[in-house]
Amino acid sequence: DLQSNKLGDGAAAALADALRVNLTLQWLDLQMNEIDTAGVVALRSALEAQVASPRRGCGLQQLHLWDNAYNAPGRTDWADPAVAAEARGEEVELAIAEALRRNASSARERVYAEQEAQGLRDARLQREAADAAAQSRRAAALPASASEVGVAVTAAVSDAASWLQRAVWGNGGG
Repeated sequence: DLQSNKLGDGAAAALADALRVNLTLQWLDLQMNEIDTAGVVALRSALEAQVASPRRGCGLQQLHLWDNAYNAPGRTDWADPAVAAEARGEEVELAIAEALRRNASSARERVYAEQEAQGLRDARLQREAADAAAQSRRAAALPASASEVGVAVTAAVSDAASWLQRAVWGNGGG
């Protein structure tokens, strides 16, 4: 919140330069700061650069510029009529509003894509959990008590010993 700090065009231009590279700031309040045409045009340019950024879904989504020099009610002291038309008219404000809208829309799209990816990860985890549960059910079909395991091991060892005895004695050992 930078409202009511008498920042002016120079500070607005510096903020615009920062906004070109800082795509994490989503909300900026610059109302009542004596920002004139040059500052507003610099901010518009920075927002347009954010929209064109390869990091879509990032950037400023709300910008408050009320009660600044460029939009002062009844202002008639414009030096250049062409600049006055651009600053007073809705052109700059519409361009800023469009850039903010696009940043917000891209942010929502990024969130939806992240949610979809999370859904895919969740589905994979659910499949893995189902596989683990099936393995657990198969393991549950094995003997459960220690005595049953002991009986099964004893039987397996006995079978192996019988086979070994037959193999050894069958080769002239007995």
